[in-house]
Amino acid sequence: MTLYLIPGLGADRRVFSRLTLPAGYRQVHLEWIRPEKGESLHAYSLRMAALIDATEPFGLIGLSMGGMVATEIAQALPARHTVLLSSATSASQLPSYERLLGRMHLERLLPGRLLRQPNPVIYWLLGAEDPESRKLVHDMQLDTDPEHFRWSLGAIPEWKNEQLPQGLIRIHGTEDRIIPIRNIPANHRIAGAGHLAVFTHAGEVSELLRRELEVSHKNG
Repeated sequence: MTLYLIPGLGADRRVFSRLTLPAGYRQVHLEWIRPEKGESLHAYSLRMAALIDATEPFGLIGLSMGGMVATEIAQALPARHTVLLSSATSASQLPSYERLLGRMHLERLLPGRLLRQPNPVIYWLLGAEDPESRKLVHDMQLDTDPEHFRWSLGAIPEWKNEQLPQGLIRIHGTEDRIIPIRNIPANHRIAGAGHLAVFTHAGEVSELLRRELEVSHKNG
């Protein structure tokens, strides 16, 4: 079975570099596509769905915004599994201040060079507390597409979804500062992990994935 991995906002496949998938699963990394002007997250996700071969069994693993996109794709295509890492299934699960700031569209005022400059606040928000995770954030942010980043900051708070996909599995860090766990009915809580749990606590995330996929396989 193929597992399609979707990174978070401002991230790419490098954020999954420590993740180990069970034997028998093929991983395919989906790259962000360029959004269209005024496009909703729902419409964007449907265009992302075109990158998936739905003629074969597949699952989705989405980190943060990637999990939101996975939630939408799983309602359009028959995903066997939808795994959300540090993510949400609706904008209502985001902190109220994030939704307010997004609806004010302040992202339009952010210069591109600022979006590409990591700083201590970004590291703190993401839970990047060790040199390796800070380097990861630094390197990915330097490669961030400012236009995609701005669009995402505006599209996420306007996301209207309230439906849950089939085969939903949620893994969330207890110290997530971007999407606090108090708003998330997580299946698995990773103690002490922040928003980058898939990288900083990759061993625990990998083991949880192995167990969940194994159980799902046995149940047919």
